[in-house]
Amino acid sequence: MCLLLTRPALAQTPPGESTPTRAHFDRGLLWKIGTGSRPSYVFGTIHSDDPRVVRLPSAVQAAFDESEHFCLELVLDARASSVLAQRMVLAQGHSLREVLGGPLFDAAVPVMAQRGVPEPALLRLKPWAVVMLLSGPRHKTGQVLDLSLYEIARQQGKSVCGLETVEEQVAVFDTAPVEEQVILLRDSVTRYAEQSALLPRLIERYLARDLAGLVSLSQDSGPSDAAVRRVVDGFMQRLLAQRNPRLVERMDAVVRSGGAFIAVGALHLPGEQGVLRLLRQRGYTLEAIY
Repeated sequence: MCLLLTRPALAQTPPGESTPTRAHFDRGLLWKIGTGSRPSYVFGTIHSDDPRVVRLPSAVQAAFDESEHFCLELVLDARASSVLAQRMVLAQGHSLREVLGGPLFDAAVPVMAQRGVPEPALLRLKPWAVVMLLSGPRHKTGQVLDLSLYEIARQQGKSVCGLETVEEQVAVFDTAPVEEQVILLRDSVTRYAEQSALLPRLIERYLARDLAGLVSLSQDSGPSDAAVRRVVDGFMQRLLAQRNPRLVERMDAVVRSGGAFIAVGALHLPGEQGVLRLLRQRGYTLEAIY
């Protein structure tokens, strides 16, 4: 989920921006977490291999290089990858066509083919797995920001930790009622072109360090159907707000020892139930560095 070599980009209130905006954690990707010892940092990421995203700004690079420990939401090692692959598929003898029905399955086939998933493989997937595979941008290199940070941390000899287990992350999806998974899948398939067109705008707001804008754009781009919107909102609540206390609880010991760089998805940071506010409630001081 440090000695800065350049002046912090958000060290002063920019023209036209009020101090309360900062207090509400609406802007900024890299935050210094003050402790009595060496500070730690929390950095908001986006799951993209866009070169503009993967290339770290100098302030972020300096904080990363200075840190002794690196933590991210999940260390996707060989065991975690194996567990994820096993949990994404339906039980033997079942197929996604029978779960979705013919028309919806047939609609999903060409969409998933664009993601490199052929029909025989699609037949074996659970609905939530399809939703997950469609939720992010198509990758050109596969070297997404989180993976890049992980690999550099290992090269630098940092200690690496995951804030969650793969079982905990999978449970967010796998415990959702099948009926809700199907609703999410239908929405992902029917609005695939619309959501794909939205991704560049999300990346632009991410590059602008606009957390409030990311939240607003994500919310405003939701489905128009009220029933579908309730399912999507409930899922996002489980994906973000309900996980944040666990993420912060596990950050705590690492942060107290100092010298940690913690990377979590940017949407975990802002809001009343966000990671930054939860850290402040634990008594930490927070300063936007970038």
